[in-house]
Amino acid sequence: KYDLRGGLTQRAFQFLRMAQNKGYSSSQVQFVRSLLNKIMHIEYSRDLLYHYLILKRRATRLGDGGYYNFELMHHMTNYTFSICSAMDVLSRLLNDRYGLGYVMRNNYGIEKPDFITRLSQKRKTLADIFALKKYNKWGRLIKIRRNEFTHSSHVYLTPLLMEKDETDKLSES
Repeated sequence: KYDLRGGLTQRAFQFLRMAQNKGYSSSQVQFVRSLLNKIMHIEYSRDLLYHYLILKRRATRLGDGGYYNFELMHHMTNYTFSICSAMDVLSRLLNDRYGLGYVMRNNYGIEKPDFITRLSQKRKTLADIFALKKYNKWGRLIKIRRNEFTHSSHVYLTPLLMEKDETDKLSES
């Protein structure tokens, strides 16, 4: 599970090498390392979620019931926390790299309109990506989910996975 695979982890390693070669400051390289670490956690948690879902479905087919809700909740929480943490690290990196003017205790993030406005003055194309409606909706949703996991989660997943819209519900397959 800890080997270097393709995908997001590979791109994060490439970004780390690029940051070291392009003269990023030591604090900025540390942000990139932290981002790489978070991305590895995201991919590992995702893989474990897939694994436990397969085990649960198999146990259900065999009539065992598949009592894997605790493990699923644990890995779902890790997955969500790692995504939110990676978003926060990325916002700190961009603030430090482009001098956006935020200080340590400010509440800022890549999904917030004020951050996107400040970033658009320095990197318009990157700000345009963060300003996409589908990205903003996803960024807000993942932060809401993180807060639900943190403050009102249960051992079972049902209350957290229910959505108002039928298309947003997770399927059994």
